[in-house]
Amino acid sequence: MSFEFISRGAELVCSVDQNRACINYVKKQAADLGIETIQTYQSEVLKYLKREDRSFDLIFADPPYSYQEGVQLVDLSFEKELIKPNSYFILEHGKDQEFKDHQHYQFDKRFGNVNFTFFAKVES
Repeated sequence: MSFEFISRGAELVCSVDQNRACINYVKKQAADLGIETIQTYQSEVLKYLKREDRSFDLIFADPPYSYQEGVQLVDLSFEKELIKPNSYFILEHGKDQEFKDHQHYQFDKRFGNVNFTFFAKVES
């Protein structure tokens, strides 16, 4: 996904994964393609978010479908103001998870077994 965002004009992508092999793959591909605007962080994502102090135009989270802390990812991102106002936090998740009652829920999209829920703090 990091490369997809870069290909669509993202100026900077921060990629977080606790799996070293995934991080090494992203680093290698970025180096091979001459892309210098992908930052990689090997960390469990909740730990990373607790340390992060920047705010982002978009946060896209694609944890394993069995990951049950999706709502914590969203809540922590909004509590720490990691997502800029009127910007989206997009969570990819399995069909067994539902977030329509979340205070920042905006809408969701479903494509077969792939589900994306969009959250935002909308300011008038």
